[in-house]
Amino acid sequence: MKNFRCCSLLLLALLVYLPLRARILRFPGSEYASVAVEIRDIASGRKIVAVNAEKMMTPASTVKLVTSAAALCRYGADYRYSTNAVFSGAVTGSDAVGNIVIKGAGDPTLYSSHFPENQHFIHDIVQSLQQLGVREIWGDIVLDDRSMPDSGPYTTWLIEDAFYGYGTGVYSFNFRDNTFRLRLDDLSTDPKFSEAEIEYDYVAGEELKPFHGAFSDRYILRGDSPMNASVTFPHSNPFASFAEELRYALAMGGIRFTNDYHELPAATEKFTLATYRSPEMVDILRSLMFRSDNMMAEATLRNFAPGAPLQDAIDVEKEVLKEHLGVENRYVRIIDGSGLTRKNFVSCSYLGNILCAMAKSGMASDYLSVFPKAGEQGTVRRLMAKTPLKGRLALKSGSMGGVRCLAGYFLDTKGRPVKTVVVMVNDFVVSSAEVNKAIEKYLMTELLK
Repeated sequence: MKNFRCCSLLLLALLVYLPLRARILRFPGSEYASVAVEIRDIASGRKIVAVNAEKMMTPASTVKLVTSAAALCRYGADYRYSTNAVFSGAVTGSDAVGNIVIKGAGDPTLYSSHFPENQHFIHDIVQSLQQLGVREIWGDIVLDDRSMPDSGPYTTWLIEDAFYGYGTGVYSFNFRDNTFRLRLDDLSTDPKFSEAEIEYDYVAGEELKPFHGAFSDRYILRGDSPMNASVTFPHSNPFASFAEELRYALAMGGIRFTNDYHELPAATEKFTLATYRSPEMVDILRSLMFRSDNMMAEATLRNFAPGAPLQDAIDVEKEVLKEHLGVENRYVRIIDGSGLTRKNFVSCSYLGNILCAMAKSGMASDYLSVFPKAGEQGTVRRLMAKTPLKGRLALKSGSMGGVRCLAGYFLDTKGRPVKTVVVMVNDFVVSSAEVNKAIEKYLMTELLK
């Protein structure tokens, strides 16, 4: 009898302290997919729902919340990138002998369409040279790219991602979102990209498809499309387009380059022509999280270790998360900052640990602000749009073939985060719409009961 009472007390204790295992998320074929869910009370840290919460899954773009958390921890909300244009040479009267050197800092916002108010760097360089009285430059425009030794698209991304603008690489100098528009009527590009080798193979009645190899300047279109249409391609050399625009702006400002080679005089000097300072880090993170911008996420990651290889930046990110948030990173695999690779593996609990720790940190308000609200904003504007949870979930979504993930916060009626929510579905074969519908129904049941 005594042993029975002890067993009963032990069972009661387990029921109290073990997380509640909710019903399984169901959709057609869900029994053949990998499904994991975690919902956690932020105040107590208690797991309210835990279904396969420790299972390693492909997170897709929800890994951007990891990148964003680490960036706020390391730099703070008001951090800004600085990109300098320096003249290295000598100025004698109206002649300048030397080079305009752009010191790349990996800033992803230079002439970005998402920050239209910040497009003045070229104007500032031209104005500075005009104020010096320069009318002719015997030299070139060159890039100091030491801040990112292994730039470009990632080799772990799928080859077909290199065909489209969302799969563009990240460089020490990023320009106009590292994409260009190709007009089909005259094969012109915007911005101008003279080095591009463009081939349009017109095939009547065939769907238009783009082709582009990573690290290649060759771009191919095959198929049929209205001649006034245009296609967005990833840019393999964004600095080349910047240099073309700068040369044109200098010419319009009465300053021309000569291609004749001149030895630099002994009395050379270096002086700053212009400095571009990016928007604040929190604004960059909000833009990349709302739109799920891969290039901006990768630039944010690479900034953790300027001048070092990608792996060093990932190692620093993990150290930051452990030091500032107490998050253990030993049993996860993170190999990019955007989630575009299928080789990232994290668990619901790992993302929940970061979300919960950030909600309790001094950065809680800034971090919450970078998440779009379901049913209202960003990539989740259609999710929950016709449910009572509209505006009550601040979420980062992640999608690729056979992968659908959501991670973020459940908000109270005053907009304060009270629960962390992570849902990860891998290896499904039905439509994403069916999975989304199932997730909506599931979360309404679990969060509103």
